[in-house]
Amino acid sequence: MKHLQTYELFIGGKKEPRWNSKEVFENRIIELIKEKERERYFRVMTEFVGKEVMFEPNGYYEAVDEDGNPVIKYDEFWISDIGEICASKYIGGAIMGAFSSRNMGAKETNTFYVYEINDAPDKDISHWNIGDFIFLEEVRFRKNVKGRYIGKVVINKEIENMLSCWYEFYNKDHWDEENVSDKCEKFKNIEDINNYVYNELKKLNV
Repeated sequence: MKHLQTYELFIGGKKEPRWNSKEVFENRIIELIKEKERERYFRVMTEFVGKEVMFEPNGYYEAVDEDGNPVIKYDEFWISDIGEICASKYIGGAIMGAFSSRNMGAKETNTFYVYEINDAPDKDISHWNIGDFIFLEEVRFRKNVKGRYIGKVVINKEIENMLSCWYEFYNKDHWDEENVSDKCEKFKNIEDINNYVYNELKKLNV
């Protein structure tokens, strides 16, 4: 009896179904390559807003000049009068951005709903190395963009404390505030916590 040639493919350690057709197998590889190369940015919400959502540029954030650099006036970020949508190049960066919004009265939650955006951004500020932007790897959109829900991330108490401690150290250095809280004493300074934060954020995924 003649054996039927089959083709297997492993993606991220997971085996996909076998294919009996070489043509179908090759088409699947092309599809995966295109998927890898497409624009992928992430925006998180503190509540589920549907499987697909149209984000509108109605946020006003730190201003960006024509060269993609921050606009600083009076030693502070200048706030733009152009409506934008913020997103990140990786999920952890988007979560930290949402977490930082707690300081501005946003809802406190440990559950974040992740939406993927595949449009090209109008502004790429992922090179900013000031404040928490070193972790955010942020991009901005100035038009309506569609977000597709891809899953949720629940951060544990350890991650929550880590992010809180980073902001405590930052505020201490930047605003000359008093000592950090007891939970942050295991870190020596903001440089000591920087690599730890970045490595942990990179692990967050749906």
